Amino acid sequence: LQLRLEAQNRDIPRVVRTLVEAGVDVYGVVSEQGSLEEAFLALTQGGSAGAPLVGKQKKEGLNRG
Repeated sequence: LQLRLEAQNRDIPRVVRTLVEAGVDVYGVVSEQGSLEEAFLALTQGGSAGAPLVGKQKKEGLNRG
């Protein structure tokens, strides 16, 4: 089972503790962070910072000028 959520690093221990207290066996936690380019495009194109980029959007964003 995989669980993905958006949270600050400081919230991860509380999330894991809550899961364990609810009887969920937690075997690992992986923290992922998007790139600066992904965050910029999400903010300037109205997307979500956690959303993956579509190749066409990424290419257009880099070739403007």
